[in-house]
Parts: sequence; C-alpha cells; structure tokens
Amino acid sequence: MRKIKELMLKHPILGAGAIFPFSLAFTIGILSIIIEIVIPLLFAVGLTYWIYNSIIGTSVRDSIHEPFNYIHTKYYSM
Repeated sequence: MRKIKELMLKHPILGAGAIFPFSLAFTIGILSIIIEIVIPLLFAVGLTYWIYNSIIGTSVRDSIHEPFNYIHTKYYSM
C-alpha cells in the first residue's frame, strides 16, 4: 500500500487515471437508478393521485387543504 501511495504522489495523472473508471462506474450506476426507478416512481405516484381525485370528484386544491382544515373556519381563513 505504501508503494501505491508513493507512486500516486509521484505521478498524480496516472493515479487519477487509475481511479477514474471506478468513480465513473459508480456515478453511472447511481444516476441510472435515479433515472430508471426514482423518477418514474414519482411520476406514477403523482399520476395515480391525480386520476384518483378526478374519479372521486374532489379537486386537488381541496385535498391539499384537507390536513390544514382547522385553519379554514368561519372566523379565520387564509
């Protein structure tokens, strides 16, 4: 390990070149998970929410205010 460290200190471009493929593979892996799984999942959840609310006949605006219905009284309204 000490020889590798000395070699990387003497030749920084060679050391960076040796590390680059591993960091590139890691980055591509993480981004592919985000692009192929996380983003479609978020779109599917949003679309499901929108379709559900349109079928049952409530507006998105009403369901957004539902957790805060204690604020919307006849005495005080935002």
